[in-house]
Amino acid sequence: MLRGELVGFMAIVTLLGMLGLDTRAATPESGKIIFTSSRDGSLQIYVMNTDGSNLTRLTNPPGESLGSRFSPDGRKIVFASTREGSLQIYVMNADGSNVIGLTNPPGENAAPVFSSDGRKIAFSSDREGSEQIYVMNADGSNVTRLTMPPGESFFPSFSP
Repeated sequence: MLRGELVGFMAIVTLLGMLGLDTRAATPESGKIIFTSSRDGSLQIYVMNTDGSNLTRLTNPPGESLGSRFSPDGRKIVFASTREGSLQIYVMNADGSNVIGLTNPPGENAAPVFSSDGRKIAFSSDREGSEQIYVMNADGSNVTRLTMPPGESFFPSFSP
């Protein structure tokens, strides 16, 4: 995604929030809320306590980071970032350490979400032309496309 597409994505997220849909991810185990903000000049990932205290930025430039979600146990965070050029999927510890890339070009990958057992990650990608839904193991292996054209598919979510 180009910068304009990132802005468009964020506009959609903002609209969802205005409609009352929760665009933040919280996990009761950690007592934390994770979110994306441009408060320091670029889109980066922050975490805070559920009462708004202890605000901490987890990602830093280069690139922008967004679309973060906690793993079910609250120990990992999956997110998308342009830190190496194109939008790709990464995982890190809940404190922002040990960032590991899970996807690579060709294509751009976004909207990652952990399965309820934490063993899989679903995401959207345009790696084969149009935006479709994929699933992979939590370590980035065994990528499988789940949806097919016609049309494009976005924002996967696992049932609880």
